[in-house]
Amino acid sequence: MAIMDYATNPRAHFDYEILETIEAGIVLEGFEVKGVKSGRAQIKGTHIKIMNNEPYLIGATISPYQPANTPDDYDPQRTRKLLLSKKQISALLGTSQAHGLTLIPLKLYDKKGLVKVLVGIARGKKKYDKRETIKKKKQISALLGTSQAHGLTLIPLKLYDKKGLVKVLVGIARGKKKYDKRETIKKKDIERARKRGIEQ
Repeated sequence: MAIMDYATNPRAHFDYEILETIEAGIVLEGFEVKGVKSGRAQIKGTHIKIMNNEPYLIGATISPYQPANTPDDYDPQRTRKLLLSKKQISALLGTSQAHGLTLIPLKLYDKKGLVKVLVGIARGKKKYDKRETIKKKKQISALLGTSQAHGLTLIPLKLYDKKGLVKVLVGIARGKKKYDKRETIKKKDIERARKRGIEQ
């Protein structure tokens, strides 16, 4: 069964390099759960802060599902507690403080009827990194436009290492017709025969 996303943080991957993710529960009022599940949650520009050894989601907006049945003093942007084990909280504190990292909510989603938060352990991108992100998006957009306009296909050619990272070499390809395939086979046969020293 596909996981349903209730809200996402669209700039998170642009502004930050996400190093690791962790799933957290969240403490919500009953009417807030209905608000989230009906698409009334917004986490753009939010962050997570650990206060008194407890993680909190700061700045998220959850508009009431039924305003008439919502308490008059309800604050849609109130700070909300996240649910993690003590071991997880301790690890997050140690990692973020030791390496100057930030905790970012990436999305709110459903898991077996419960609202969960995907937390990203992130490092802020520099201007150069952001320019690279924009460049890659433009390249992907151009590839998609070219393939759709000319009936071409994107084919993964190989996986290779580049500075410790796994990269994929992608080919923009056009499917061969039967005649082209026969010509390719013929050329390969001739090449094999040449290598064996047999005259054709």
